[in-house]
Amino acid sequence: MNTLPLILLPIALIAACQTAPPSADAVADGPRTVELREDEGRFQIYVDDAPFYVKGAGLEFGSIERLAEHGGNSFRTWRTDNGEQTGQEVLDRALASGLLVTMGLEIARERPG
Repeated sequence: MNTLPLILLPIALIAACQTAPPSADAVADGPRTVELREDEGRFQIYVDDAPFYVKGAGLEFGSIERLAEHGGNSFRTWRTDNGEQTGQEVLDRALASGLLVTMGLEIARERPG
């Protein structure tokens, strides 16, 4: 089985946890380990050596807390600062709700306009 570090460019994977909110000890320990592993042509995301199945949504201005209440475990954004919240504020709310975030890094478009 091959193990690959999960690198998504231009997307950064930030603040990972499993389906339950992180414990105080887990938060104090810092970032989670996220890997994409391949076994016989099949790929699986692992968070801290446990299989992770994405149950999420694209969430720019929606409620992070409601996503968590409805069983979501992750969401993605399109930029680090959406004009209403900073990236840090989004990550803090996600962490408090026990969600993994794939935060988009806004880059120039190939065809502006």
